[in-house]
Amino acid sequence: MINITDRTKCCGCYACLNVCPSECIEMKLDSEGFRYPVINKEKCIKCNACERVCPMLGGADNVQTQRKGMKSVACYDKDKESLKKSASGGIGYLISSYIISTGGTVFGVKGNVMDKVVHDMATSQEGIEEFRNSKYLQSHVDDAYKKAKQQLNEGKLVFFTGTPCQIAGLYGYLGKDYENLLTADVICHGVPSEKVFFKYIKELEAEKGKKVVTMYRDKSAGWKPVQFTYEYEDGTKETNSAYEDIYNKGFTTNIFQRPSCYKCIFARHDRIGDISIGDWFGGTKYKELDPENNGLSMITINSPKGEKFYNLVKDKMFCREYSMEEATKESIHLVIPPRMNWMRKAFLKNVDRVPYKELYKKYFPATKDFVGRIRTWCIRKYYKTFDKDILK
Repeated sequence: MINITDRTKCCGCYACLNVCPSECIEMKLDSEGFRYPVINKEKCIKCNACERVCPMLGGADNVQTQRKGMKSVACYDKDKESLKKSASGGIGYLISSYIISTGGTVFGVKGNVMDKVVHDMATSQEGIEEFRNSKYLQSHVDDAYKKAKQQLNEGKLVFFTGTPCQIAGLYGYLGKDYENLLTADVICHGVPSEKVFFKYIKELEAEKGKKVVTMYRDKSAGWKPVQFTYEYEDGTKETNSAYEDIYNKGFTTNIFQRPSCYKCIFARHDRIGDISIGDWFGGTKYKELDPENNGLSMITINSPKGEKFYNLVKDKMFCREYSMEEATKESIHLVIPPRMNWMRKAFLKNVDRVPYKELYKKYFPATKDFVGRIRTWCIRKYYKTFDKDILK
């Protein structure tokens, strides 16, 4: 029976919930705003299936050992109209379209972050439209693994996308790989706290005097610099650059990610998915490869099956192939988890009683002035000197 005593040992993948024969597991928010399995002990039959499938306990190891980062590709969809609608280079959508064209099934994340983002299945071109763009919360997998297994057993070609731990959860639940299963894990910076996100939104609504109906990454002015748009119920919009957005700044400085994200066992060269997909952040290469600033994806090919499907769609893509070593320089989170902000414990301790803007002023001081630069230098020096576990 799953018993979470160390928060770094649970990634919230839902594998245990999907496999439980007595349906006695429920995913509930903890005090930090992350979902963990809670077991109804009266219904539990002590079969230990939940422990067997848990990817944090080795449930996906039999598949992980088959993976090997083979090469990386900087790429984007040649269809410019499709590319405009995508968060980066649109490669996930392009592969999804191919799977749908063969009569297959695609599993991805849909929903408005203001309500609930969930893993769901699509069997039509219209269905995969809902999977477009980034959702900046950890999705509710619910029974998606069960649905995927049913589709696989019916002989359908299945494409399943998610965070690395969600893909590992799928393999843990399935107990094996399937020839008709293609998986893609996203190059992940960790998942943020639901509590912090909705606190920020609630306070933003109070400040503006109107309801936020959605928030998304906005490419209307180009792929870079990254910017986020908040739409309000009265039809107005507000757009901030990634450097100005104080919620994004908290996320990118790693102060409210899930505890397991800081010790992610899937941030490695031998990735868990058949392919990995993310942004090609690169220093200067993106200017050369994407001079029109439309968006550039990075994919890594991690298995022969992944290479097979890459070859099937690459004619519709602009592609430049690179070694995995070069890819790591362009996107460090391929192999290194986000480093926990040393002020995380204090930040989350105060999050229930202090307004987000006040927390921002305290924990994210401006770096343009002398004091801010000194403080930033001290934090970086701390990171290089110590590697303390302050999660407990």
